[in-house]
Amino acid sequence: MRCIEIYDGDRLVVHDELPSSIEATLQSITRRFWQKCRIYAEDGTVWRIEPTRLSALSFLTRVLVETGFYNPQRRISVSCHPVSQYILSDLKEIMWGCLYTMVGDPPLDKDGSDLVGKIGGRLTGAQSFDEIVRTLREFRVTSGR
Repeated sequence: MRCIEIYDGDRLVVHDELPSSIEATLQSITRRFWQKCRIYAEDGTVWRIEPTRLSALSFLTRVLVETGFYNPQRRISVSCHPVSQYILSDLKEIMWGCLYTMVGDPPLDKDGSDLVGKIGGRLTGAQSFDEIVRTLREFRVTSGR
């Protein structure tokens, strides 16, 4: 089941199935990134993620991570829990709310045209989850993991 993982309206990842693990930086782990994440599945279910096991970090590692001197990525196992249902217009509204952040600055296409307008127009006109996923993948709006 395809899904779109969205973090606080500033980045997203499209998956072909619910994730069982996620790549995350140590800093995002110490800041509990999963509390800011929701996954919107093509069946209309909203999921939240939760780590299944986390390794403890030493005090020194935490200090280095928080100051930005040390911040490697780690793959962590997660479990997904359904929290609610959504309709397509809800998802489109959430996507519009974070479009400028996801597209980048300046938000211009290769030909100099307004990229946010192009993507936003396609999202507004989307009649299905599949059309939204195709638009995100076509314009490469998704974050790489």
